[in-house]
Amino acid sequence: NEKANYSRLLDNCLAMGNERRPNTDSGSVWDTLYGNGDDRCRVLFDLNTVGAGRSTTILWETKPPAPLSSSEPRPWISEQETAATHLERNLREIDSMCATGLVAARVQVLVCEPIPGVWTDWMDSMLPHCGGKSSSVKGGNDDDEERASPVQIVVAANAKTADMCHDMKSGFMEQRMQD
Repeated sequence: NEKANYSRLLDNCLAMGNERRPNTDSGSVWDTLYGNGDDRCRVLFDLNTVGAGRSTTILWETKPPAPLSSSEPRPWISEQETAATHLERNLREIDSMCATGLVAARVQVLVCEPIPGVWTDWMDSMLPHCGGKSSSVKGGNDDDEERASPVQIVVAANAKTADMCHDMKSGFMEQRMQD
């Protein structure tokens, strides 16, 4: 019965999507990411990170959380104090959708200013079933810089509008998302 629900989800998603389907042939980008010829429901997630941070510290000025497999204990961090815990949970949920084999997810992270590469790499590694760097699902090796990442960082502001972008009450990012 659960398998029928998964099939129904995929059927509904494919019915709503574009009639043009991806090239799933051997050697295609799709094959490199997912390693099989199965079609998947393609979903684009937009994560608005305006105001993401701890007090006056912007999230991107801190270090990403340690991986769960790390031997170091994870410090307790209140979810009210940091957005990293929320971001990690959201990325894990998206990855679990990809792990079903029915969803091909891409994540656009909307930011006000360029962010350090360590955060981009961390987000990429959180999505192994979506084609992220630590994926055993995709072909090729992890050093391949040509590999398509499931994460795209979108800088929505420029030097003149960055302050307004960081102001959560300005409505800047919401307006940019509608543009």
